[in-house]
Amino acid sequence: GVPGQTVLFPIVIQNEGTVPDSFTLTWTRPANRWTAVLTDGVNDYALPWTTPVMTPGEARTYYLAVTISDRADYTSYLSLLDAVSSTDGRISESVSAVVAVGSANEIDLWIDGGGDDVYGLIGTGLGGFSVREAGPGETIFFTITLENESGTDLFDLSWAAPPGWEVLIGDSTSTMRGAASGVYLLEVRVPALCPDGTFDIILDGRKADKPYLVDSVTGRIIVANSYAVDALIDGYGDDVYGAPGSGGGGLSQQSAPAGTGAAFALELQNEGSAPDAYGIAWSAPAGWNADIGGSPSPCSTAQIAAGGSAGFVFDVDVPSAAAPGDYDIIIDIVSSVDPNSVESVTARVTVTAATAFIAVTVFDDEDHDGLRDEGEPGLSGVSVLVTDPAGDIAAATGAGGTFLFEVGAGVPRVAVETTPPGYYSLSPDTVPVAALSAGDTARVFFADVMGPIFTPNQNTSAPAGGFADFAHTIAAGTAGQASLSAAPPAGWVEAFYRDNNGDGLLDSGDTMLSSADLDLDPAVPGRDVVPVIMRIYIPPAVPAGTVEVIGVRLEQVFAGTAVTARADLLDGVQVLAAASGLLRLVKEADLAAAQPGEAITYTISFSNPGTESVQEIEIIDILPDEVDIVTDAFGPGGDIAWISGAATAYLTADPADPDEALYDPASRSLRIVLSRRAPFALGPGEEGRIVFRVRIR
Repeated sequence: GVPGQTVLFPIVIQNEGTVPDSFTLTWTRPANRWTAVLTDGVNDYALPWTTPVMTPGEARTYYLAVTISDRADYTSYLSLLDAVSSTDGRISESVSAVVAVGSANEIDLWIDGGGDDVYGLIGTGLGGFSVREAGPGETIFFTITLENESGTDLFDLSWAAPPGWEVLIGDSTSTMRGAASGVYLLEVRVPALCPDGTFDIILDGRKADKPYLVDSVTGRIIVANSYAVDALIDGYGDDVYGAPGSGGGGLSQQSAPAGTGAAFALELQNEGSAPDAYGIAWSAPAGWNADIGGSPSPCSTAQIAAGGSAGFVFDVDVPSAAAPGDYDIIIDIVSSVDPNSVESVTARVTVTAATAFIAVTVFDDEDHDGLRDEGEPGLSGVSVLVTDPAGDIAAATGAGGTFLFEVGAGVPRVAVETTPPGYYSLSPDTVPVAALSAGDTARVFFADVMGPIFTPNQNTSAPAGGFADFAHTIAAGTAGQASLSAAPPAGWVEAFYRDNNGDGLLDSGDTMLSSADLDLDPAVPGRDVVPVIMRIYIPPAVPAGTVEVIGVRLEQVFAGTAVTARADLLDGVQVLAAASGLLRLVKEADLAAAQPGEAITYTISFSNPGTESVQEIEIIDILPDEVDIVTDAFGPGGDIAWISGAATAYLTADPADPDEALYDPASRSLRIVLSRRAPFALGPGEEGRIVFRVRIR
């Protein structure tokens, strides 16, 4: 070794006497500043030291760790280790440990940080030591540091693996030639069938150009098999464990009428590191039978590989005389190798009275024949009930339009549907169901169709001697001929038009409404949604200020049936003087739907269909909470566009600006005061537009 270095000498102490004995060890240093301890690789023992009592013939291995004086000369030094019997002081032994002090070793191996400046001869592993615990089949890694203390940075490494083991550094399985200094991972793969025990891997290193400069470290692996089992019952109880007799490792509950049975899926998972088989035991209630694959309690499984699992069916026969209630069967599992490896789960059988089932289905009867045909969709969320002596059982149909009622057998019942709003029944809403035997299922079908949707109610104003127009939309729910009628005051005249461009205004492209227009069918484009305009003529003699509400009715006879659907609206009109200015507002959006972050352009069109100018116009639009107004939508300072004829003025939403637009974030109201800076009059037949953008939050 070199000055300041610790060198290790393996020491074997043998009791060669015929009686138990211990031995006191003393060490004679070769010179001042030299020290030594005795170590077993885990604990260090200061010298002198007395061994534990050793039986006759017993041998123990220790290491004499000698630390060379940092002032030692380059020469050989003799130290002595003496042993004296504690039983008979005449019995002694003495060995010598010679240290040749020279220049630096040039190579130093560390293992997991241990072994710095400690050196071992080839094959001894004394230059560093690390211990790891592992189970069979596991892979562990030791960190090897190869230090070049001086000289050429090239080394040869070699190691040997226990039989059946794989030990690698990178792709190398036993040697590395010409390796440079650095940090390497020593990968150790423990065989899957490795027995319990302690296994050493000794890694030797040599200087490539000076093979007499060496170091050697030891990686020790302590292998211990573990035994553990986890039971799942119907999938319940994963990673939950119960003591024997507790059933606490998982619980599954199944319902079964008396005289029937239940089948539980029992899965055993071998969470240990070695193959294992298990004993299974249970105790069923008096008069009950239970088995696993036909085997009564107790029974045993075949061996299950480590990390593997096996499934079983736990069959339970419920006696016909069993009273309703919950019955628990505790299933205990124990390892065939380790009696401390146990598990316990619960199979709970809820005995019910003899039951039957009524499947109630509500469907969209698209062809109006009262029968459910292939492809006709079920209606979900419809309220249905089945009568019961203990109180009616109410429910709502599921995604497929069906709800399955579980009822007591032997009792006649009635199934009832509550037709959902906007729908019409094409079959009776009440259907009697005869008494059912246990386990039987009756099926009841209710045929519904959606009626037409007629919207919205409208309010407007119009001059005496003029016309009031009301825009409506008809959306078909099912096929069938429809008609429109109105009940205006005496002397008033109504007419219906198809709004062919859907703009809500009666213009040159619109046509008188025909029966063909009202032959509704949701599956036919143009007949699925029909925009209409009702025009009312107001006689000239009607006084200004008169307010009338006109009822409008849509009726539809469903195709192939005599069932008639009705939808009513109320349109209100305020009569103006014969010569009056009028203001009509229409708001439109460029998108029918938008995603968060997208922008929508709103256009508010204002026009004067009257005979005189309209002044002091103020337009107020309350924005919904889900949007924010977009500033600079038309360029800097251009939040809002006011289009009047061929001219366009750009306004800001800031209420502090003197222009015509004022936006209040607190009330979310956008006000356009057209006469704020200068008088503005909207002449007869004139129109303008306010355009702005909002962004979805």
